[in-house]
Amino acid sequence: MRLSIVQWIVVGLIGGFLGSRIAGHGGQGLLRDIVLGIVGGVLGGWLFQQFGYRGVTGINVWSILVSAGGAALVLWLYHKLAK
Repeated sequence: MRLSIVQWIVVGLIGGFLGSRIAGHGGQGLLRDIVLGIVGGVLGGWLFQQFGYRGVTGINVWSILVSAGGAALVLWLYHKLAK
């Protein structure tokens, strides 16, 4: 399922914010949270599909959880590589 830009921004914002909380880092700023959430959503969706689960499917709880998990992973990697 293809998401519109607005849907990616909404899911990305929420997922990025939650992902930053899961990873133990405060909000990285509105724009960075959105970008992080979108990248995390793509990564999380791809990873979930590789393991046979649904990825990001729209603006719903499942997609936000997938995005948040992916964003937490991206944020963790970002901070490990930034050191």
